[in-house]
Amino acid sequence: MNRRNDEGSQQHSFLLGDKAVDPLRNEINGVRVDGKAMQVLLALKDAYPNVLSSQELLDTVWPDVVVNDNVVHQALANLRKALNDDAKAPHVIETLPRKGYRLIADPAVAEQSSALRRAALFAGLALAAGLLLWFVGSRQEQEMPWGKIAVMDLNDLSPQQDLEWLAQGISSDIRSRLQGQGFDVHPGGLTQGRRLTELPGDVQLAIHGNLQADGNVVAVDIEVIDLRSGEGLWSESFDGMHPEPLSLQNQIATQIARYLGATVGYQPIGPEQPEAQAAFLKYQFYQGGGDNDLTLHWLGRTLELAPKWAHGWAIYANTLLYDAQFRRVPLDVARVEEAIGRAKELGNPSDWVVGSYKWYVGDLRGAEEALRQASLRGDSENYLRLMHASGLVREVIRARERMLLDMPYNAGTADSLSFAHAELGNLRAAYEASQYCMRLLPPPPYRCMFGTAWALPRLGRTEEAQALLGELEEARQQLQEGVGTYGLLMGLSGVLRAGMALHDNDLESVSRIADELAAQNQVERAVLMHLEAGRVDRARRILSEQFDLSRDRPWHWHVDRALTSEQVRQHPVFREFTAMLGFTDAWRLELCERASTMPSSTYISCDPLMYQEQT
Repeated sequence: MNRRNDEGSQQHSFLLGDKAVDPLRNEINGVRVDGKAMQVLLALKDAYPNVLSSQELLDTVWPDVVVNDNVVHQALANLRKALNDDAKAPHVIETLPRKGYRLIADPAVAEQSSALRRAALFAGLALAAGLLLWFVGSRQEQEMPWGKIAVMDLNDLSPQQDLEWLAQGISSDIRSRLQGQGFDVHPGGLTQGRRLTELPGDVQLAIHGNLQADGNVVAVDIEVIDLRSGEGLWSESFDGMHPEPLSLQNQIATQIARYLGATVGYQPIGPEQPEAQAAFLKYQFYQGGGDNDLTLHWLGRTLELAPKWAHGWAIYANTLLYDAQFRRVPLDVARVEEAIGRAKELGNPSDWVVGSYKWYVGDLRGAEEALRQASLRGDSENYLRLMHASGLVREVIRARERMLLDMPYNAGTADSLSFAHAELGNLRAAYEASQYCMRLLPPPPYRCMFGTAWALPRLGRTEEAQALLGELEEARQQLQEGVGTYGLLMGLSGVLRAGMALHDNDLESVSRIADELAAQNQVERAVLMHLEAGRVDRARRILSEQFDLSRDRPWHWHVDRALTSEQVRQHPVFREFTAMLGFTDAWRLELCERASTMPSSTYISCDPLMYQEQT
């Protein structure tokens, strides 16, 4: 399908049911949507009542950009939200599995009719009266005690919508620099037009904005809003060049901090060279999307441009470790050790990545020693993961709860707390921690959903579990197999389906799901599910045929062991498997003794007396 060339169709306003659509302003009932989502809607309007496949929408809306089907899925999700449409019971946009999408509401051209004007008027009144609304205002000349601040992801309104990497990078940079000055910063979420996604009620200020581009020139509009009154307190526009984003990032962070009464120095997230910083922001963007090839490409390009960036070499070593784990291929030990060596030569101790590397190759004592040093430097995350994987679950819960008291907007901590509660069978606590984590992330927050997926069937909330499964399956159908998010969705679906089958005592279905996961190289989950179903022979066969200790070092063993039952964790095959990985009872006691000597500032503690009798 060729790219749309009928510009007139983009200018005419029209009605979809009771919703007024204004393509010129990219608005639906007065609520702004991003340009790409509007182009998807216009493509469906032009094709009405016929079906357009994902590929046809990609060819029409993203003709010169290399993207996957996920952008179509995201655009449709944004449209459905603005149209108040339900994917499971649609009245505007219908999904036909493996075929595509079509409008089922007849688009009626309005040409600024009285009906359209009334719809727009009522939309404006609703926004003014009931929604989180703000306007661009001048700075209030008064001192205010700033509370919690939410930094929202910037909207990418560039013509091709291909600068999301820069929009996210600028947002992340603002958060990091303000946190560095002691501000209580919430990760924020997305903005839909002039509306905020849900935020906790104790957030006082929101920082949001839009990014637009003309060639290499980028314009960013930033606003600071008081959420208590809905009033715009401060706004400013910034210009820069997207191939060299450092100057733009520094301008924005400095001016925001100045308004808030602080001074932010030159603290870029990444290398100081402008072109290297642009490459690093692209690395961060693709890392979040799960594309391993592009992640490694842009990180490699970053180090080509900034070969003396010490922290970059540590990140490179860690990315190689993750890539080997994700693809289940032998680790390139020489490249990892070279990258760690370069980082140390340039002054970065790299304790956190050294610990991960030692863990990967099976040296748990070496891992503990390196991760201890990382914890003493302020990064206890991987040490706590090692404790959980070793079976020190109650200690992990105590540490995670203390961390959340001090850092209430840390999504990773909330997610890990959910897994720890799941292992102890604390259904409600696991679900609530997962839901809390999901509220901290921009939609769709898949990586926080495992606790929810695990808990819902076991709480007997099967209708909610079935609805979530439908959403995940619809999202998965829009992705290419092999993309990182695809595997994540497969894992989530497997947890839900297995939980529902266990609820119905359908053990054959549990075993079938385990075989599907094994075919997707999710070997650990497959083994544990077969044990859940009582299929011990199949579990042993997968271990003997698919698990290679020289290649497979499950970093996420704390997740896999958490999302199973206590009965399975006491099974001889489970204990054999954990022993293969080095997580014996003797090691658990040894690690507890080592953890008991950690200072309280690391959040880590353990009482060896709790485990001596068990050993």
